[in-house]
Amino acid sequence: MIIVVSFLSTLILVEVFVYILGYSPVKENINIDDDAVPIYYRGPTLVEEGFKRRPGPDMWQGKVLSAWLKYIGVDAEVYKDEAEVVIEYDEYGFRNPDNLRDWDIVVVGDSFVELGYLPHHELFTTQLGRILGKRVKNLGVSYTGPLTYTHYLKEYGRAESTEHAILCFFEGNDIDELIKEEYRIRQARERKEGAIQALPTSVKDFILHVHYRYPKSWLAYKLSLLWMHRFPKDFFNSSFIGHGPEIPVTISYAPLGSGQLTQAHKNLLGKALYGWSQIAHEYGMKPWLVYLPSKHRVLHGQLRYSESADRKLTQWQPTDLPSLVKSLAEASGFDFIDVSPALISETQKGNLTYNTIADTHLNRKGSDVVAREIARAFIASGLITQPSTKPNLSD
Repeated sequence: MIIVVSFLSTLILVEVFVYILGYSPVKENINIDDDAVPIYYRGPTLVEEGFKRRPGPDMWQGKVLSAWLKYIGVDAEVYKDEAEVVIEYDEYGFRNPDNLRDWDIVVVGDSFVELGYLPHHELFTTQLGRILGKRVKNLGVSYTGPLTYTHYLKEYGRAESTEHAILCFFEGNDIDELIKEEYRIRQARERKEGAIQALPTSVKDFILHVHYRYPKSWLAYKLSLLWMHRFPKDFFNSSFIGHGPEIPVTISYAPLGSGQLTQAHKNLLGKALYGWSQIAHEYGMKPWLVYLPSKHRVLHGQLRYSESADRKLTQWQPTDLPSLVKSLAEASGFDFIDVSPALISETQKGNLTYNTIADTHLNRKGSDVVAREIARAFIASGLITQPSTKPNLSD
């Protein structure tokens, strides 16, 4: 007990000392903002109507994945062959050309849509446009969730020619992000109304509560980084056992099944999807939901876990979350596209479709697979006329 009290007292003294000096480890009210950190791994900073987006225009040049690993203290040798890229953002902080003033399709989502380590021509949104012969707008931003997606669609998704709106749902953390967004909005509403705010009911909620209330706090900053990244050894928790030598990979997510979600969480997700769909319909757009699986689901059955791997990862089995999201989406008027089978099929050929260490996202091959699968669904629906030059979707 004495040790615990001493430790907490030391933290409080450091916090007070840092406060007196006026030092803030963060700028613009975000988790990370350092020129050495690629834009992709920084949180959005501009606040509008309670939601955040990135400032723009902006640009970052270098080796994105290697720079991120170096920043968090992990050996960047695993990405030694990574090419240097120039990542550009438009005036609103999204990954689109500055001259994009009209578009046929808008795609909204989180880091899986932004993909801030791939050059623009390798984004699945760009490739989708090439395959279909359509102009596609990318509204993807890291550290965002379904309620922010609705804001993006409403404020930045509509153009004169826009007929289709795609919501990309990532099974790894979109439900968590939705819960955090709802929590933040509820807390803000209660403060505005002078109501007694609900107390955090878990360690994670406590960290979120401290970070949202005191975003420039040294202690909140350190706690948020600890929660995000835990320990470097956790990044080397498994290997992909394909058709060649084993490849070290990081497995981060164990998506829940429908039986593990409360009815309140299911209702919250259904409400969020319905709200997004209603905005799309109001703007005269056809809503689509693209289900993006976690690396764990796609590589499942082809992994060898390390001894230090978390048991919740090693014991995880693919869940029925795709079925739940499909039912909620279709009830809200979406057409549903699950790209999981296509990514799994590619992986079973021995081709990794995700980045390996300390990153959960699609690699160049995975982005290509997702683009082709979405294009195949669009063409099969008959809602988009197939280009005169028939794309090869079977590669």
